[in-house]
Amino acid sequence: MSNKYTASDSHSSGTRPSEGSSGESSLASRLDTRDRYRIGGPGALPRWPVISSAPINLDENLANTAVEIALSQLQTSNINYDRVSFASRYTHGQTATEIDSTLLILTNFEHHRDQLVSLLDTLVATLSELGHSGRVEILDTRASGGMKSFAPKLTQEQRGAWQGTLAFIIRTLGSIEVDWRQIYATNRGYWEAISTPTVVIKTAVLIDSYPETRHIRNELTEKGLSLELMGIEGLWGLFGNLQAAIDDEQVRTSLEWPFSPSYHGMGISIGRSFQQTPRTASTLGGYLRIQKNGIEHTVGLGCYHGFRMNEDGTHDSNLDSGGATNLDWPCQSPAPYDVQIFRESLMSTAHHPIPETLAPGIKAKREAQRNQSMRQIQEINVFDPSIGNLVAVSGWHKRSLSRSISAPLVLIDWACIEILQQHCPYPINSIDDMRPRLLRFCPEAVGSWKTDKQTVDKIAQMPSQDTPIFKQGRTTGLTAGLLGGLLPAAFRLEDAPQHLHHRGYVVFTAPFRNAFSGPGDSGAWCLDGNGDVVGQLIGGNQIEGSGILIPFAVVVNDIEKKLDLKPGSIRLL
Repeated sequence: MSNKYTASDSHSSGTRPSEGSSGESSLASRLDTRDRYRIGGPGALPRWPVISSAPINLDENLANTAVEIALSQLQTSNINYDRVSFASRYTHGQTATEIDSTLLILTNFEHHRDQLVSLLDTLVATLSELGHSGRVEILDTRASGGMKSFAPKLTQEQRGAWQGTLAFIIRTLGSIEVDWRQIYATNRGYWEAISTPTVVIKTAVLIDSYPETRHIRNELTEKGLSLELMGIEGLWGLFGNLQAAIDDEQVRTSLEWPFSPSYHGMGISIGRSFQQTPRTASTLGGYLRIQKNGIEHTVGLGCYHGFRMNEDGTHDSNLDSGGATNLDWPCQSPAPYDVQIFRESLMSTAHHPIPETLAPGIKAKREAQRNQSMRQIQEINVFDPSIGNLVAVSGWHKRSLSRSISAPLVLIDWACIEILQQHCPYPINSIDDMRPRLLRFCPEAVGSWKTDKQTVDKIAQMPSQDTPIFKQGRTTGLTAGLLGGLLPAAFRLEDAPQHLHHRGYVVFTAPFRNAFSGPGDSGAWCLDGNGDVVGQLIGGNQIEGSGILIPFAVVVNDIEKKLDLKPGSIRLL
């Protein structure tokens, strides 16, 4: 690919279109042509991820005229197209304005790019004369899904220098006191074959115009890496305020019917037992057997950040810094919020009137649905969701990834729930149904699941290469992702002590179809294709569907130290 145009240059820095120079006559200043597969104007196109919605205050006559002009120009130029229409096109997290009303053309750029740039120039000038205050955007059909993140494909030299690259970026951002949240390596592109090695920096404020940003970009360019700047929209779990899924239907689907004794397995919904129902829920990933003082305890493992909020929305800051080993907080599964989701959905069906005028067959079906809803409401009413007490939490502190003095430090984020005897699953950490469930929920990942063993019986070390990862979570259910080759990401927490930075590992959605994780999945265990547990999910990005995990071996080692246990006191079976 020519260095003149790269997909990763597509205004990921966050430039708003209003910052363009639509009044200037220069083609270079009026048009945004830096992206090989996406051009537009006047001014800069909105950065990815982009939302498409109905245009605002668009004159119908102007819109029809503009579309006819575009169709005529495409026909004259002998360029095929997939769609010509108007839409508001704006960056996720921002608010659409009239300037975002965009004449959008989807076509194939192959062999036509120069013609399309000329067409763009003509359309921008013509629509301006007609009084259109918005933009024109021409997008390669293959790029219509937007920029995507893939596991990083770095050279051996780039991998070897990665810790130094991270340190340089963190030091430079620290010199200007930028509130950054995540820094990680990835391949970015509209599809994997054209993706390029890129460093993504997510910040709370735009920093594209800072001299220090140019310095970072230049340094990365010398290393053969691109730079992409993003906002913090969509961050969840440990990194953001999105604690529970917005899509209640997705939650009901992933949990199936949780009001039965057999529900208590891996990857279940859990929360503190509150009378008032906060919009929070997380995941109990799996179970540990802990020997202490000659007594064996069955302990469910989740994330501390999923339990730190009190009923009134506050939290005890002392726990953040020091953790605790003497708690006695009742917990339940499903979480109170999820019980509410099911109850409200069933109530709406049970009490919805059935018109007498319906055809007999339809009426009978509606009555059967109503009767089923009433039975299920009764099941919820008699079901005891109590699962045990939260007894110990990590707080937020760091552990070394290895015994090396220079090893990166990973943030620890765990919570131990002592499980009531009647809710202890048998066998614990069962995965005997993984293959048929993958066929149902994630068929493209079945070939990456290599084992027929019945339970998770081993803690695996972090893999040294790209590895398919599987998880069962409260929100997105059973999914697969790709753990990207042991390149640790750096991240910071908004309300953590001193905003210290930490390390974690990114799990990418591609090449699998569905999002790897979503809000509410924190605490899920991440398994490799051998059915061994590699890490624990602590958060992610809802827009990208990605997740971030911390190594499971480090988590277990920290629990042993926190609970003053002998090495080897914790096992999975």
